Amino acid sequence: MRTVLIPVDGSPQSTMAVATLLRFADYERIGQVCLLNVQPELHPGYRALDAAEIAALTLQQGERALIDGVRLLEEAGIPFQIRIETGAVAPTIARVAEETGAEQIFMGSQGRGAIAAFVLGSVAIKTLSLTSLPITLVR
Repeated sequence: MRTVLIPVDGSPQSTMAVATLLRFADYERIGQVCLLNVQPELHPGYRALDAAEIAALTLQQGERALIDGVRLLEEAGIPFQIRIETGAVAPTIARVAEETGAEQIFMGSQGRGAIAAFVLGSVAIKTLSLTSLPITLVR
């Protein structure tokens, strides 16, 4: 049974990554899924918010991003945990994958073209460079 990390941001692409994993679960046993949402790090004073307000806002936005993935996993009866982290997205994905013992990462792709991905970079490309785990990109 495998442990799989799925970074989600509330987008249709990240929800599709969860749905795709569930189709794979018909062929391979999934032992545990970690749904991860990474929020940008905000500092006290951001829009006149103090540290407690920033923590509450981060939690609220993270929970909102996780809703669809949680629903799909609950309906499928797949065991999962959720994590809401703050920081740079790709390094946080790689770190959490290691911490959770993930054996694979499923993630949505924003569908950028090759030139835009080259110029702008992408979370998927950055994550590939930071981990040796297999990554399944879902469009």
